Amino acid sequence: MKKVILVGLIFVGFVSFSQNKPTTYKLGKSVVTVWENQKTGTYGDYTEKVYEINKIYKKGNAWKETNKFTKDELLQLRAVIDKAILEEEVEVE
Repeated sequence: MKKVILVGLIFVGFVSFSQNKPTTYKLGKSVVTVWENQKTGTYGDYTEKVYEINKIYKKGNAWKETNKFTKDELLQLRAVIDKAILEEEVEVE
């Protein structure tokens, strides 16, 4: 049996969280939130977009949040994710 030994660490970059508010896309109970993070990597500064997916619902008088979905909710969520990616990644000049 051969063993692979990794020695050393690789520096990837610093993360600084943006002060901007996130962009949200909603359909029914499904919400896709897009966060922009400014980063510095090996080749300079860049913006990374992080997508957060949740379901928000009301139980009694309290609002709840979960990451569990039914099949029908996933189909709706798929449309919201497509919209979020399309609008966030396509730049119009």
